[in-house]
Amino acid sequence: MLKIGYVQNLKIKEITMKGAVLVCDKNEETVTLAADLIPRNAKVGNKLEVFVFTDHFGNLVASLKKPLAEAGDIAYLKVEEFTHKGAFLNWGFIVELFSPRENIFYHLEEGKSYLFRLFANKEGKIRATTDIYDYLKIGSKYQKDDLVNGVVYKILENESVLVAIDNIYFGLIPKTENYTDLNYGDKISGRVIRVREDGKLDVSTRKKAGIQLMDDSEIILKKMKANDGILNLTDRSDPDKIKKELNISKKAFKRAVGRLLKDELIKKNEDSLALISTT
Repeated sequence: MLKIGYVQNLKIKEITMKGAVLVCDKNEETVTLAADLIPRNAKVGNKLEVFVFTDHFGNLVASLKKPLAEAGDIAYLKVEEFTHKGAFLNWGFIVELFSPRENIFYHLEEGKSYLFRLFANKEGKIRATTDIYDYLKIGSKYQKDDLVNGVVYKILENESVLVAIDNIYFGLIPKTENYTDLNYGDKISGRVIRVREDGKLDVSTRKKAGIQLMDDSEIILKKMKANDGILNLTDRSDPDKIKKELNISKKAFKRAVGRLLKDELIKKNEDSLALISTT
């Protein structure tokens, strides 16, 4: 049967003044490809790969041009316009893609891209929603320490962040690994720190311990050099203050400070740290 919102291989049943009548092999349900879109050498019996959709007039039609995503896909799409009725999205096609307000579950900014799931509504129109959670997959190909890419689609109250890995798989950045200012739609690069029993992935945007230790040490030194060689933090400082100043955890801060003390690059004062040499 014809599937609205999908790319399909359909056979040319007949060619008329209005266009090519296309049909599935399994039944007689047809759709029309406009006459000006028919390939020059097309003949009855040929198969064409087309995208089937409903046009502005409610007619079921076919196009040789394909959109960036089809029904059932989760796609990273740019918001062209955001109104009180909903969002108009750029999906690289001849008709606009609309996401009704009731299908949007966080604030969108015009010009920014977010993850949307596409679907065909009861009228056969292709629509989009930011609700993707139940449509992500588990049991990915990734293992612990693999590098992954994802997109933020939900920020939890406990400051953990849900990400869609490759726009396909469940991913979670736990609060203890969230030391960047992430927002909806942001792309992230991270490392798998755990594959759960249910197949979902825990991800960190921080590097492996040894490499991250060097990066954290550089962050501290850079901050000190920009502040006349002084950092008003110690291992007794509040974790939130450390995160605000350096965007790292207190545990990571203490490890990096220990490394810098051992290398005799800094020294401890009562309520601060100081560079031994600013050169």
